[in-house]
Amino acid sequence: MKVKKMNQKINDEILLAEKKFLTRLDKKYCSKFKIKVKNGHIQRLDLRLNRITSIPESIGNLTRLEVLDLSFNNLTSIPESIGNLTHLKALGLKSNNLTSIPESIGNLTRLEILNLSFNNLTSIPESIGKLTQLDRLFLEKNELCSLPKSIGNLDNLNMLILRSNNLTSLPESIGNLSKVFDLSLEKNQLRSLPESIGNINNLTLLTLNFNKLKSLPESIGNLSQLFNLSLGHNQLISIPESIGKLKHLKVLDLNSNKLASLPESIGNLSELYDLSLKKNHLTFLPETFGNLSQLENLKLKSNPLKSLANIPLDFFIGKNLQELNITVQNLNKKGRHLFYTLQFKELTKYYKKSPRKLAMQYIIEPNSLTDDELERLVYEAGINEKKILENQLQPDDPILSQIIKSSTFQIPNGFKILL
Repeated sequence: MKVKKMNQKINDEILLAEKKFLTRLDKKYCSKFKIKVKNGHIQRLDLRLNRITSIPESIGNLTRLEVLDLSFNNLTSIPESIGNLTHLKALGLKSNNLTSIPESIGNLTRLEILNLSFNNLTSIPESIGKLTQLDRLFLEKNELCSLPKSIGNLDNLNMLILRSNNLTSLPESIGNLSKVFDLSLEKNQLRSLPESIGNINNLTLLTLNFNKLKSLPESIGNLSQLFNLSLGHNQLISIPESIGKLKHLKVLDLNSNKLASLPESIGNLSELYDLSLKKNHLTFLPETFGNLSQLENLKLKSNPLKSLANIPLDFFIGKNLQELNITVQNLNKKGRHLFYTLQFKELTKYYKKSPRKLAMQYIIEPNSLTDDELERLVYEAGINEKKILENQLQPDDPILSQIIKSSTFQIPNGFKILL
């Protein structure tokens, strides 16, 4: 009974201490509140939202502690003795001024939750790989330039939050994190992704916005459980065909990149309902685009589209010009007229055939194209259509000649540039 009363007194005093907004936690303070209890029974110590500037080594005497939360303080370091808290399951150090974490953290082998977000960490010790029971690891808003290879040993990890750091690459070992379902990497400096990322086969949410990616590995197509893929604000110039394997993908963000085309396989994303392609270099959409039967939200604004072929009528119906999220300045005169006068049924009929289909039809039966279709072919034909026509027609063919002429422009010194 005496032990029970003593423990109650300790807990009451700790809760009272929280309200006093401590400015320092020193040995005297620990002694006063009986934190050094032999065979201590304190399981949870919550000292969030104080002004604590340091933690004494004696914190390591709380060997039965299971939850320790020191978030939102002014800590600049953590004592090595933290490694003595071998029963710890949750450690919160969010929003302090930490620049490093002691190697002894690797002793906390029962740890399931570790929050180190909003600090000034430049590195993570290799010993973190010993935390094999870790379920969630939060490292948001630090100054990390790299991750230790040992991070791949965290084979029970489900969430890894690394947004807003300075990471330029990821270790191949990250592919060992097969249980991770949420991987947040936005606002870093990533220039590439390792092929091993395709091994994280439980991944449902992958956020990579605001990096410096120019390409994606083919292995991205192995992430068969992916629900949301965010790649906005990178430098992507292409998307691999393997993206078509992501049959459960519902949200795909590719806005603000340098994409001039999309792979035909994008039409295989049968569950996709939200697609952002704003601020790219797209002049047309692939033939298979019309297969995206579940698509509800399509953002195409700030692309130099020359054709609206392959966009389903449902995309236009019931929407005003502001809601359509599409830029049409590069359409031909008739296409712009139909769009701005909201003649959407006529618009989809006008763009029923893609430039490639028009090119193939012209090769097989040139007289079967209407005047509108011939005008569209000359105006919309890109490099691929021009190659198809050049391989099948005589150089003096009138339509081919117009296409070549329209893709060549004069510069002041008299030279011609063939586009």
